[in-house]
Amino acid sequence: LWMFLRSPAGQTAIVDGNFFVDAALAGEPFCPPSPAALEVYRAAFPTPASRRALAGAPGMIPIDGQPATFAPLLDAYARWLETSAVPKLVLYGEPGFLAPAAVAQRAAARWTSTEAASVGPGVHFLPEVQPVAVGSAIRAWYQRTFAR
Repeated sequence: LWMFLRSPAGQTAIVDGNFFVDAALAGEPFCPPSPAALEVYRAAFPTPASRRALAGAPGMIPIDGQPATFAPLLDAYARWLETSAVPKLVLYGEPGFLAPAAVAQRAAARWTSTEAASVGPGVHFLPEVQPVAVGSAIRAWYQRTFAR
């Protein structure tokens, strides 16, 4: 998907086709947003010109060390996450997309002071499709972690 989004066809899909709202968000299989909700998201980027900034986002996700400007930053952040004592919570949906259960649980096992929690069915837009479960997971984690 990321390679497609970086390609000229992907850039066209993002800018001219409003891919992130009309395909990715609208295609959420577990709790598709209502037409009214989609209109709220569309309002933020109503024209192709307003979506040009979004087209750059896929190119910032390092794949095989590229782009060289972002890969070292992400590597440094990953090292910090592994060793930092700052409490962290990794939420995941099932089946998930960027952080499915196995990835989230591996992060929790590998990173210092980290927990993983499922919020139920979801792919990528977890706060939109599971708002109560996300809030409940954060509240429970906060109470376990900070409310002592």
